[in-house]
Amino acid sequence: MTAHPRSDGWPIPQRRAWTAIAAISFGSLALVISELLPVGMLSDIAGGLRVSEGTVGLTVSMPALVAAVSALVLNATTGRLDRRHLLLTFGVLFLAANALSALAPNFAVLLIARGLLGVAIGGFWSQAGGLATRITHQRVVGRATAYIFSGISVGSVIGVPATQFLATVVDWRAVFWFATAFAAIVVAAQVVALPAIPGPGKASLAALPRLVSRGPVIMLVLGTVFAMVGQYAAYTFIEPYYSGTLRTPQALMSTILVLYGLGGIVGNFVGGALASRATRLATIVVPAALAVVLAATQLLTAAPVGPVVVTVLWGLVAGAAPVTLQNWAFRAAPDAPDGVSAILASFLQAAIAVGAAVGGAIVNAGGVSAAMWSGAALVLVAAVIGAFARFAPTPATVTADVAPKVDELAR
Repeated sequence: MTAHPRSDGWPIPQRRAWTAIAAISFGSLALVISELLPVGMLSDIAGGLRVSEGTVGLTVSMPALVAAVSALVLNATTGRLDRRHLLLTFGVLFLAANALSALAPNFAVLLIARGLLGVAIGGFWSQAGGLATRITHQRVVGRATAYIFSGISVGSVIGVPATQFLATVVDWRAVFWFATAFAAIVVAAQVVALPAIPGPGKASLAALPRLVSRGPVIMLVLGTVFAMVGQYAAYTFIEPYYSGTLRTPQALMSTILVLYGLGGIVGNFVGGALASRATRLATIVVPAALAVVLAATQLLTAAPVGPVVVTVLWGLVAGAAPVTLQNWAFRAAPDAPDGVSAILASFLQAAIAVGAAVGGAIVNAGGVSAAMWSGAALVLVAAVIGAFARFAPTPATVTADVAPKVDELAR
């Protein structure tokens, strides 16, 4: 059956709708894993291409920086296009980007490949916020949106451990080939599962400055930037910190990163429960806890117990961050979920880019430990912003009709 804009009934059969949501969520997972792929094997890439670990950090910042721009541009220029065609195009693009990364003869080509990945990432996330409303019934839009965005949390916390484990078995180029195969599976699944998804209509870049100028959205942007810059200034160098500074054995390093991932998955659900019930409190508690954990990494010794405990806590809090930002965004602009989603995606990606680049500069200048301290300080600023955001006035557009929709989206 051909899809049509959502009305009071299902636009497509229920089973087909949830199959499509699963395929989109699968795509978000694959994109996030691909974006963070170098983090678990910075040392291997640096050795293979004969550049410093700090320089290899640019392979994380490049796709994020490109995605920050492409999210806004593609959101404003593709309003009338079928979302199925767009998603498949982005899927093929990130498949090609991973293949080019595996074949890269030097660092410059690798960086170009990572930039192409950034276009796919920005394009995907510029559309992701509103996809559920065009596929599913209004009663389950909140749940469907949560499934789509779950790829951020799950990908963020399992991608690096999986990459680091694979890098102990095969070389870094083979890991990129694994990512290419994963991308091919995603594209094939989406070809089968996605119905036609009409675009929302004409969009404009001019509307975004008006939205971002609102007080609550400004606080959201600032909180996102400081939290994510701090997190990625530290997290980008988690592997060289543990294996180099703490001299953690390679076998234990794999276990530690797996535990980080498991902690993050739990944190995704715990953070979601907290943010849906007390969004304003979560905007303070989550970044404050992350700052404490990053600072705690500097108290560790080479003994295995400390690194394991702190890493699990780090994953737990980091896993809660994306879902907290999601809820914050819906609260900040409940009348413009598509626009605020594009803004959040853009600044989130920009913050990842800046965080990885800042972390690389700090590592080159003062070592990996300095990046951990700097990350803690920046995330603490985000907690302060979250505290001030509690007193920001609720937008006038939140009326009795809009508020229930905000609560549903937050769940």
